[in-house]
Amino acid sequence: MNHEHHQRSSKLHLRSGIKMDGDQYAHCKNMRKEDAIIQFIKNHWTSPYAIIIYFALIKLLIHLFTNGQHGYFLDELYFLACSEHLDWGYVDFAPLVAVITKLSRVLFDDSLSAIRFLPAVAGALLIVLTGLIVTELGGKRFAVMLGCLCVLVAPVYLAFDTLLTMNAFEPLFWLYDFLRDIPRDVKYYV
Repeated sequence: MNHEHHQRSSKLHLRSGIKMDGDQYAHCKNMRKEDAIIQFIKNHWTSPYAIIIYFALIKLLIHLFTNGQHGYFLDELYFLACSEHLDWGYVDFAPLVAVITKLSRVLFDDSLSAIRFLPAVAGALLIVLTGLIVTELGGKRFAVMLGCLCVLVAPVYLAFDTLLTMNAFEPLFWLYDFLRDIPRDVKYYV
């Protein structure tokens, strides 16, 4: 009877809609249902990956609410003009910023908030990559929170991710390259 009960409940669906697999059920089977739900929430909503998502959303919301406060930056007007005449290269900047500006104009609009949306997304992705690097290096919840918080409040990233410039995207590419090149077999870093 116990074996049949365990097979039947290898996927436990609580009335609240939370699904548990066999290991989670085995850990929580001696608990009250309310305690099992609280334990599930503690384990999943406060996981390092959930913390990364929370900080990324905070970063995105900060920029979405504040990026239309000031007028156009001079370089943004220049990038808007260059996005009308895409080319393989320009005298004073690489072509990617003009392509990103064109993409922003096609997807959204020419408004100030619209052209600054993609840099805000880049800032949120920068936090995601920072959190992933911390977890890849063996960091737990506190380390992930500290790393994401440092990127969130760093004045340089608050400034870069507010304007449409390549400065918002370059750190994103650098961190992605670093994350990709982390040796996976090393357990501890000094």
